[in-house]
Amino acid sequence: MRGDAGSAVEDVRAEIAEIDREASSTEDRAVVAGICHPGLARGHNEDTFTSAAGDAGGERWTVLVACDGVSSSSRAGLASTLASQVACDSVAEAMSERANTRRGRDDRTVTAAIQAAHEAVCTQAKEPSASDDPPGTTIVVGLVHGSRLTVGWVGDSRAYWIPADAKREGQMLTRDHSWVYDAVESGDFTEEQAMQSPLAHALTRCLGPLEIVDPDDASGLARRRVQDVEPDVKSVDLRGPGHVVLCTDGFWNYFSAPAEVARLVRSAGEGATAQGISRLLVNHALARGGQDNVTVLVYAHEQL
Repeated sequence: MRGDAGSAVEDVRAEIAEIDREASSTEDRAVVAGICHPGLARGHNEDTFTSAAGDAGGERWTVLVACDGVSSSSRAGLASTLASQVACDSVAEAMSERANTRRGRDDRTVTAAIQAAHEAVCTQAKEPSASDDPPGTTIVVGLVHGSRLTVGWVGDSRAYWIPADAKREGQMLTRDHSWVYDAVESGDFTEEQAMQSPLAHALTRCLGPLEIVDPDDASGLARRRVQDVEPDVKSVDLRGPGHVVLCTDGFWNYFSAPAEVARLVRSAGEGATAQGISRLLVNHALARGGQDNVTVLVYAHEQL
């Protein structure tokens, strides 16, 4: 697949048929795969993802992390890269230490990982920079432990659960920390109206010190303090086979509803690999315009 920023939309559309075939390939049966594409309008990529897997007390675990650097902040790409790696390492370390611990503590593991990522980004902000804007990034973490999925997030990167059974509906597991989401939920705006606002892409929460400023410091830079970030966390049982999809807004801006995501995932076919599905989803976002960095991370869950 051609993945260069600035590729013509027509070229991407021409590749979709090939990607459809690739999605059903049996060459790569890895249960986790992701694509992080700069998109068609930007020459740099501020998205990142990481994953890891292991065994705890006889049960398999897999952690997935996707981050989207806040483009209006400084060192956004570095912030997202740092946050995703720190969060992934934090979960992996915690799981290796709790081989005999009940999975009911998965929510604490995910929360601690996001808080560690937040502290790392805040520490990065203390380093000299040519910009006065501190770094920031979104994060979504998915921890699959046995047949249970625990998701934690800050910002508007999302997680979906798509059952393989077409009779079952796909689920969006996250709730965006964004002005648009709050405005629509309040009933003051329709989604279409909210998306026309200058605040359409404003986050109400993110990792890093963007909103943590000492009010007595006129510059807003000298005495930043690290505060605990407040991630949302939820757990669901994965009943039967299906796919966990983590993504940044470069994907869901084009395919937001769970039904749309489910349609795309299922269009890959019954034998599709995680790698094939992630490629398929990213390329459909590019074919729609690809105006932002696009990241999709897929976990293929088999019935246990």
